[in-house]
Amino acid sequence: MKMLSRKRPSKSNNAFVPPFAQPNKLPKPATVTCHHQTQNDTSSSATPREAESVSPLDKMLSVLADAGCTLINPSGPPCIPSDLHKLRNHLNGLFSRDSSLREEFLRGFASYIASPNNFRRVLLPSSREGLGSVRSESLVRVLLLVHSVQLDLLYMLLEKLPEYFDLYPRDGVCEPSSSCLNEDVARLILNQFQWLDFLVDSEAFAEKLLQALSICPLPLKKEIIGSLPEIIGDQNNKTVISSLQQMLQEDSSIIVNVLDSFSNLNLDNLLQDQVAILLVVFFKL
Repeated sequence: MKMLSRKRPSKSNNAFVPPFAQPNKLPKPATVTCHHQTQNDTSSSATPREAESVSPLDKMLSVLADAGCTLINPSGPPCIPSDLHKLRNHLNGLFSRDSSLREEFLRGFASYIASPNNFRRVLLPSSREGLGSVRSESLVRVLLLVHSVQLDLLYMLLEKLPEYFDLYPRDGVCEPSSSCLNEDVARLILNQFQWLDFLVDSEAFAEKLLQALSICPLPLKKEIIGSLPEIIGDQNNKTVISSLQQMLQEDSSIIVNVLDSFSNLNLDNLLQDQVAILLVVFFKL
């Protein structure tokens, strides 16, 4: 980072009174010169403070730009470098070394996605530098594989999810057209969670996801239930089964999706027995 100079400006020579100057004219020029110099000193001393005041949003944009990401892309989603592994390692190194930079980046990103249009843009597949029209992962998806910020971003996305419940059809499932998929922000959020290479804290994420799931509109709830094995894997099967059992007791219409989810989980013998008992009890009701 370029250090700002705090060197005070040299005093102006305008205040120097030559030996042959008229004595009765000294007070006025001296006063004006001092006043002018005071203004210059104030301006000079304020400039470094103003330059140091960088908003979290600007800092976030700067960090991504230095990493090769063009976030402000008028033609569509952000442009990202072709070497995603290098990009993620670079960002993870930055945030691991400087926790204050990490916090500032997250605040800036939260500020950026407060705009629905910006949020949608970072959820859509991005263009990859040097690959022409080839589509890649979304910027959010890339950032979710940065170890040091993953959990914070997962929470951020889950907290945004309810903002789009009203836009999701409650009396049917959206037709699978490209236009609908691109406008369905709730589904775009869901897509970011699927098949991640790793989860930093799968237990914390699963707990937060299941909390959000309990208040989702029915069509979205069914879709998430069916996708749970792809989202949180097998690390939290016991928690998933308990949560789905409770939801099934509250709404039997999700039974098909629950069965689909159970069939795709790798359950040990004990959990298989628990699921079998659960289903026997359900179908006897």
